[in-house]
Amino acid sequence: MHVRPGARGERVSVTGDGALLVATRARAVEGRANEAVRRLVAHAAGVPLRDVLLVHGGRSRTKLLQIANLTPQEALANVERNIQ
Repeated sequence: MHVRPGARGERVSVTGDGALLVATRARAVEGRANEAVRRLVAHAAGVPLRDVLLVHGGRSRTKLLQIANLTPQEALANVERNIQ
């Protein structure tokens, strides 16, 4: 997934190659953008925030998240269904 911190608005979208693009107003300061990304992805995937874990990329715009009890394909399908 690719993250745009400090964006004008907040949104989750799916790119043509199936990756997530997450834009958040939160700045990349003191983990605020990471928490905002977790919140946005949890909402888009229809899961509780506690089920979304940042696995890799805490200091990068490219991140890897894990959603408990969902395969990557199930998570992507949930996001695509919920953002439309």
